[in-house]
Amino acid sequence: MDHQKRGEFSKALNVLYKVIMENGYKTLDVIALTVDIPERHLRRGEIGTILDLLTPGVWDVEFSDNLGRTYALASIHEDQMMHLFNEPAPEIASAY
Repeated sequence: MDHQKRGEFSKALNVLYKVIMENGYKTLDVIALTVDIPERHLRRGEIGTILDLLTPGVWDVEFSDNLGRTYALASIHEDQMMHLFNEPAPEIASAY
């Protein structure tokens, strides 16, 4: 069992944190597909929300319509998606 002192993260959480910080994706990030995934009936450009990290580089992503109804759940590799941003980059935001 992975024991830790109060206030310290377990080894497993430290590994997970490192993986997340290295690739830049995290839970609830909004992404767009960069490729078609025909076996899941998903097209390049469809927008999804990251739900969970499955394995390093592979994320569980939910795709929903404009009413919030889920129409697909898929395991998406990080090279099949890109971040979508709704705020300016920090260096641009600081210029305001």
